[in-house]
Amino acid sequence: MRAELREARRRFDEGSAGANEADTRMLAKGLDVTACRQELETLTSDQLEDNEALEGLRDRRIACRHRKEAMAQGESAETAAFARVAAEAEARTLAREWVVLKLAGRLLDGALERYRQGHADPILAAAGNHFRTLTRGSFEGLKQAYGEQDTLVLSAVRAEGEDVPVGGLSDGTRDQLYLALRLAFLEDYASRNEPSPLIVDDIFQTFDDARSAAGLNALAGLGGDIQTILFTHEKSLVDIARSELGDKADIVMLEQSL
Repeated sequence: MRAELREARRRFDEGSAGANEADTRMLAKGLDVTACRQELETLTSDQLEDNEALEGLRDRRIACRHRKEAMAQGESAETAAFARVAAEAEARTLAREWVVLKLAGRLLDGALERYRQGHADPILAAAGNHFRTLTRGSFEGLKQAYGEQDTLVLSAVRAEGEDVPVGGLSDGTRDQLYLALRLAFLEDYASRNEPSPLIVDDIFQTFDDARSAAGLNALAGLGGDIQTILFTHEKSLVDIARSELGDKADIVMLEQSL
């Protein structure tokens, strides 16, 4: 139990960004997960309403511009000038309303992003680290965001910051993503239970040599004292293991019996 407590505190220190443990405990006691989700839904609904109001203001602004142009071509120059001044005043009012709504929208976006970051899944973060190793830095990690109907959607984040949905990944990269998720779940399980050995059989069949090398490094870098046993009939994979891992890999050649 002491070892588990030390490990839990170590993980807290790594992911808390300097937060105080006692303050966090006090905050957790009063935290209502259901209320947080309801607040998130309310913020999302408010943002949709603001967007609709903004579209309405834009339509009114366009209508005012058209009315201004029509009045400028009317019979009375004095009447047209008066209408022009009124239209300009209304346009300034609409512009101020648009600025207020725009700022409110940005505040809502910031609140949603802070909420998402504050409730990040540690397993997802670990999977992102494995995915970065497996792709040799082509992707920075993984990200969850709310899509249509407020459902969480998983996407991969390129090193340049571009989000790529799972469906937009190549077959090999998608297999790397699934492997990263499996390794993260295994590490999380091993952190709370007696670690079990990981036994895999030719899991790199869809990988080229570069992806296989990255996969071997990911398996070798598993935490939690997890022993990994990899069976393969590919001699090229054995050569890659010797080149990438050196003495860290115990390679046993099995003789074929007749």
